[in-house]
Amino acid sequence: MAFCSRALLRLFADYASEESDKRRLLELCSRQGASEYASLIREASVSPLDILLTFPSVSIPVESLIEHLPRLSPRSYSLASSPLSSPDSLDIVFNVIEIPKGSGRAFDRKGLCSGWLEELCNTPGEHRIPISLHNNMNKFHLSAEDHDPIIMVGPGTGVAPFRGFLQHLKLSKDGRKSILLFGCRNRTLDYIY
Repeated sequence: MAFCSRALLRLFADYASEESDKRRLLELCSRQGASEYASLIREASVSPLDILLTFPSVSIPVESLIEHLPRLSPRSYSLASSPLSSPDSLDIVFNVIEIPKGSGRAFDRKGLCSGWLEELCNTPGEHRIPISLHNNMNKFHLSAEDHDPIIMVGPGTGVAPFRGFLQHLKLSKDGRKSILLFGCRNRTLDYIY
């Protein structure tokens, strides 16, 4: 869940029954409260739910809340598989964003999309997810004609396209030498493959 916008704080103030809650919400969304809003809400990733839990006198109708919540922005992921290895499916690599409780956040949570993807991965069965593909083939691809050795560097989830390249090289029986260098902060937590 994204941090609470100033416009949403203003809306919450309209539905606060306690004068102290209303006053504080109006301070946070005001021009004078911009730096406090930045440090307490935006930088701390305080969500609309956190605000509602912090200010219990706010009683906003669900339909009004839904109407004012921001639309989710699309997430982009690099393909991490070769069509030679899995012609009917696509692999992606993602890192689950962990947001701990504290600094105005009422509970531990995970990134909205990465947490959802993790939940899908841990749920038995086949999952079909609607996606849109963007053709970036002209910008970043494995050359089919060049047989020079390849050195690939991909830190963290940046290893994704190179995993697909390595699968493709192996399955197409391309004999060129290749080296993949990747890094992670913590071998026990971030070591993907």
